[in-house]
Amino acid sequence: MISLDGNISFRSEKEVDAFCKWFLRISVSDIRDEFKSKEEWNDFKLQRDRRLKVQIDDLRKLKFNSPMINPIKNVTYFKIVKKGRKSLSSEGAAKANSRFNYKNNDEFRNRVIYFGQDKSCCYTEMFHLDIQKANYQDIVKEQCKRSSDELEYEFKPYEYEVFEYKISMDNILVLTAESSYKALGIPDRVVKDEWFSINDEFEIPTSGQILATIVRKRGYKGIMYTSVRTQTKYNLVLFEENTGKLDFKIENQYSLSNEDIL
Repeated sequence: MISLDGNISFRSEKEVDAFCKWFLRISVSDIRDEFKSKEEWNDFKLQRDRRLKVQIDDLRKLKFNSPMINPIKNVTYFKIVKKGRKSLSSEGAAKANSRFNYKNNDEFRNRVIYFGQDKSCCYTEMFHLDIQKANYQDIVKEQCKRSSDELEYEFKPYEYEVFEYKISMDNILVLTAESSYKALGIPDRVVKDEWFSINDEFEIPTSGQILATIVRKRGYKGIMYTSVRTQTKYNLVLFEENTGKLDFKIENQYSLSNEDIL
């Protein structure tokens, strides 16, 4: 459960049940009118409760007696942001649910700042380029026949830029190898699974979003984890609540080019 010091744990089924009752009680939105009957509404609530327990079950064996804590020293990481926005701010990430932030509840709303191991990793995480390549290749190939204004209007990634930083930070939880997250009692799916849109449908946090809150409340400054979309590269998320305002020096600045897409 949630203790006085803010830590969250699920040591028993009773604690899981108590947490679910607490969360579902404080987070029910005004959506009952969307259901045609009381039976549909009750069915939705039952599915919601079960879905939340599935997320929590993934965290039942969490233990931090042998955590993988490492400092990162002068490591190159990249940050993608929309042009004109602050590159080292959690403001943009706070506007939407993401892998480690659940914006719909104060308890699990984490001020996260995401970084990628390289420029391509940032693009792929942001735009799911493995899927979008096919959709945008025709646009890119037609670039010479169209004005840049037309192209940028249709090709949204051109609205973004990437900043390169050298980052040094202590107290980072490293979850990049199976041995590291298994030592903490974290199942594969918490680390490797996508962020599920179905959780939005039922208005509940994912196990990853809950894990991030637990990690933040324990004082960690961030998590290093394997990119789900690239599998061979690492991402870094920092918790602004624990790092304070970031002021990393910009090493380079990039705009999206055709080579990043084709």
